[in-house]
Amino acid sequence: MSAGRIPVGGGPRRITRESEILEIAMGLAADRGDPAASLIQHTKCTRAEANRVAGGAVVPGDEESCLIAIQGHFTVPRRRPPIRPGLPVPVETTDTYSVMMLVVNVATGAPTDSGLSNDYPDLAAVGSVITDHAE
Repeated sequence: MSAGRIPVGGGPRRITRESEILEIAMGLAADRGDPAASLIQHTKCTRAEANRVAGGAVVPGDEESCLIAIQGHFTVPRRRPPIRPGLPVPVETTDTYSVMMLVVNVATGAPTDSGLSNDYPDLAAVGSVITDHAE
């Protein structure tokens, strides 16, 4: 995907209702710093299509997936190079993104890919867009 990576956890479960997508997205947004995301949308497509639209990555996979896009305010620690012994520890810095994306396998409910960006993906490029939440 793009820019930042989000480690995804939790036990996978099959997505059987559209409302579960909102639950997954709101929980992830809150875990990543924004309990009041302003927009959550999703579309169903293949894993390969989801990654292409989300950030241009070439990822194999024709399994039915759900690309979830969440607009909000997400802050993550900035990666820094290892510190050599004897040098002062630098001040912790963060990166901020306005969009979080998650690709979930529909059959298993398992997250397969995720990313952070400041560009909202064109969900309509791969399927019908469903708005799960909008402020």
